[in-house]
Amino acid sequence: MQGLVLKSTGISYHIKTKDKQILIAKLKGNFRIKNIKATNPLAVGDLVDFIYDKKENIAIINKIHPRKNYIIRKSINLSKQYHIIASNVDQIFVVFTISRPKTFLRFLDRILVLAEAYGIKASIIFNKMDIYSTKQLELKAKLEKLYSDIGYSCHSLSINDEISIEKIKQKFISKTSILLGISGVGKSSILNSMDRTINVKIGSLSSFKKGKHTTTFSQIIETNFGANIIDTPGVKEWGFIDISQDELGDYFPEFIKIKHKCKFNNCIHIDEPECAVKDAVENKQIQPSRYKSYKFFLQGLR
Repeated sequence: MQGLVLKSTGISYHIKTKDKQILIAKLKGNFRIKNIKATNPLAVGDLVDFIYDKKENIAIINKIHPRKNYIIRKSINLSKQYHIIASNVDQIFVVFTISRPKTFLRFLDRILVLAEAYGIKASIIFNKMDIYSTKQLELKAKLEKLYSDIGYSCHSLSINDEISIEKIKQKFISKTSILLGISGVGKSSILNSMDRTINVKIGSLSSFKKGKHTTTFSQIIETNFGANIIDTPGVKEWGFIDISQDELGDYFPEFIKIKHKCKFNNCIHIDEPECAVKDAVENKQIQPSRYKSYKFFLQGLR
């Protein structure tokens, strides 16, 4: 029998069968002794085979089907291992806020690099549009132009604006999507606004204007408008796995367009002479903030 992993708590799993039954499941024991670098060999979005133990009233997962893609982050405590956030994802939406809490561009750029690296379409949602000052709205407009010019779709959203909710909802229909963002940017509020029946728990902002973690594990939420949306815990920082310093520039679309003009084929756009990317930064054809993120990420890889 086959099923789709809807929820992973780290101890047990919820899987949905082809006849739409929801079963509690666990992994067959030998999965825990295989040479798997991931801290979680099974992730939300995985398609699995299982046998049903009637006596124990539980599904025993004995096979994981090949993944078309996945998104991962470094394990918090084990630097040589990684944690799979979700698999078989059609698109990523990065939820970005100008304030309450402030999302830093380095976080956004890191997620976009990960999306490029794992072949997942990425878009940006500028959330909480109703709370920004005139100056903050001007900053948002500049950021929207910056990322739109690179090729990323950008969307403006306020959960108090039904029109913007309906527009963004159309982007999710018939897709498996993942919402990513730091804690407090409003991922759960967005979900609740698109589908009033799901009632995802919403946290408040602390006095330091940093979000409190309310989602503690990844799960697929099946909406009433035909979309599967993966809700994830807020992650403050993401690390890169299996990305080399030679590859990093290939995950910046604006670098790819002009890197053939660099003098050296193996140019990594730092110290090399006659570098087209550095020239483009100097001429503002590539935004300095993006190049700054690139250099920071490259230093981490080194």
